Amino acid sequence: MKKKILVLLLSVSGLMAIASPGDDVTSAVSESFEHKFGEDVPVSWKHIKDMYVGCFILNGQQTEAYFYDNGELMATGRNIGKNQLDEKTQTAINKKFEGCWIQQVYELTFTNQSPEHFLILGNIKFTAIVKVDHTGYVEVVQKKKNRLVMQENSAIQLKTM
Repeated sequence: MKKKILVLLLSVSGLMAIASPGDDVTSAVSESFEHKFGEDVPVSWKHIKDMYVGCFILNGQQTEAYFYDNGELMATGRNIGKNQLDEKTQTAINKKFEGCWIQQVYELTFTNQSPEHFLILGNIKFTAIVKVDHTGYVEVVQKKKNRLVMQENSAIQLKTM
């Protein structure tokens, strides 16, 4: 469970977008990546705690692959459009969060499991990170109240507390 939350936080915050110089990857991770995705796929690596995150393009889309230190693939993830959500996920979100707008969707697929969706959604009152599994079960991972801030010319800006 800790790994899943770590992956979520890394994904949503965008920490792994660009690997910094010196982020060497172990040969086990490199070989596993090449076996799974091909030898000619350009990849940037970030080492975070006991995990390696490889960022690369797969089928024209930015994708992340999450590997344990020993080279075992833990999961792959990618941002998707809200129109790409399956009907079960859309129904679950609309039922539980009526009147909210979806800001971002991240699809995370753990090895040998169905995809899970992590959504950032909200309305004028709150912003939330929500997980929806393949059965349509909705779990609120994080929820924060928004506060209104008055700007010049009476423009209103939302800030997450």
